[in-house]
Amino acid sequence: MKLFKKFCIFITLMLITSFSMLEKGNISDSKTLSNDGLRVEYKNHYIVLDTLNSLNMSDSLVEQLTGIKKFDMIVPRGMDTLGIDYFKYKKTMARLESGGCKNPYTVVNRFGYTGKYQFGMKLARKLLNKPKLTRREFKRDPYLQEAAMDSLIVHNIKVLKNYGLDKYIGKTVNKVEINLEGMLAASHLVGPYAVKKFIKSGGIIVKRDGNKTPLTKYMKELNKEEGVT
Repeated sequence: MKLFKKFCIFITLMLITSFSMLEKGNISDSKTLSNDGLRVEYKNHYIVLDTLNSLNMSDSLVEQLTGIKKFDMIVPRGMDTLGIDYFKYKKTMARLESGGCKNPYTVVNRFGYTGKYQFGMKLARKLLNKPKLTRREFKRDPYLQEAAMDSLIVHNIKVLKNYGLDKYIGKTVNKVEINLEGMLAASHLVGPYAVKKFIKSGGIIVKRDGNKTPLTKYMKELNKEEGVT
């Protein structure tokens, strides 16, 4: 019992000290509130802390209290300008790629695709600019997996727009309504060039991945999420 009381006193003193520093403005990386809760910038990302939205907190204190690498609500800077529902898209892709797994970050399929979003290591290394990244390192670091997904989203949107496919948004190709999230999902599965071939062929050329999953399945799944019938 005495040990427990000492522990409680220690934690209380730590919190008082931390918040006192915040009130005095001694922590230079303290962030501010926004309409959707506390937004803390961390490694070029904004972390939204809805459960702590009454406080201005430093990056270091947020990391101490939440364990940032395990935090799911990570919004890359500028992602809100890309025209997608970022959180919904990533949640849906995680379900499609590794859904049902207790720890999706550690999943490796029979082809060697790894993690929550099932990346090939060659692509992961390229997206993260880490040529020596190992599968073990990638599996053990959720932040790297989220960062790789963020980079892929930005890259694929750029490629899709360079192909001129954004002009097809809202149109129907072989009974599949085209939207940006659906094209992104299909690009994740088989690449943006396959999406271009599908649309330009009027829906005749439908590429499948190694598991025989057609790109149209992912496009339709994202249409469901967006309420497209």
